[in-house]
Amino acid sequence: EKETMQICTVSLDGRNGGTFAHELLAVEYAGWISPKFRLQVNQTFIDYRSGKLVAAYPVKSQSGLPEYRLAKAEQLKSVALEKNIASIERLNMLLPNLDHLAKQTLAASVINPLIGQDVIPLPVLEEKYYTAGEVGKMLDLSANKIGRIANEHNLKTEQYGKFFLDKSAHSNKQVEAFRYNENGIKALRHLIHGVEVA
Repeated sequence: EKETMQICTVSLDGRNGGTFAHELLAVEYAGWISPKFRLQVNQTFIDYRSGKLVAAYPVKSQSGLPEYRLAKAEQLKSVALEKNIASIERLNMLLPNLDHLAKQTLAASVINPLIGQDVIPLPVLEEKYYTAGEVGKMLDLSANKIGRIANEHNLKTEQYGKFFLDKSAHSNKQVEAFRYNENGIKALRHLIHGVEVA
């Protein structure tokens, strides 16, 4: 019994010293002092073993600090969402030729990570689009030449492709770039090589 007692109590010297008892020892002592308390402890144990014990509700902090922090985090998230939406709207005004699928992709890439789930789905492309560089390789020309021919003949329309948001090759900026579909490639091939376009 003396060994058990040493495990359950701790004595500290000094100004703030004293003898401190383990919680189990304190409950046992309280049961020895008050038979009514001992019966409550025993009943709680029996209820726990039989599965009748109901989980206690989480204790609300008295300071309110955790609740304040959660509310503040939600408020900051809301402000960030508003700013991001405003940025998307400004970008859409700056790039009016941007296809609606590119606009949807932009909105999804900015808003979804902030919210933490995919509320704006990424669009599914029905057809393949090619950059001027890819078309240039197919037709043995530079990307620059492909762009000049497309501009001269007004090929940068929805019939021949779409505008997408792309990263600039020489900087970190995002730029509006036209990508060509199969009709665009056929039209360019016809203009360059004189091949009939169906």
